Amino acid sequence: MELIDSKMLNRNVVEAELEKLISAARKFAPSLREIRIFGSYNKGEWDSEKSDVDVFIEIGDEYYSEIRDGQWFPDYRTESKQRQKIRCEIMSFMDGNYKDRFSVHILSPNDIKRLWNYDAGKGPIGKNMKIGRLLYSFKSK
Repeated sequence: MELIDSKMLNRNVVEAELEKLISAARKFAPSLREIRIFGSYNKGEWDSEKSDVDVFIEIGDEYYSEIRDGQWFPDYRTESKQRQKIRCEIMSFMDGNYKDRFSVHILSPNDIKRLWNYDAGKGPIGKNMKIGRLLYSFKSK
């Protein structure tokens, strides 16, 4: 009997959940530009027991920018009410074992510019998001 690699099985579950996330983002994220994976999952350093899965969703509408609400903080984890609604709609389509471990960051192009060199302790977050593995691009439709 062949042993199943639990790390590979866990990654397969995450990849299946990412497909659901892409489908939901295409439905709910206005002017969707791209979806990328960054952080430990993208680097192959992900621990299925304790790591999150960082997802970056870029939307082209500055209405959803954090700065628009006058709530800009140098922290990509803050979230406007309109972006929170989009994130909740997207997450409602996911149902796997790791659903609660996905960290979904919805940002506009201006948000990315502001975060380009912002170091949250693990390097420049804007750059890290933009060089992550591309899962979806409006151009690739």
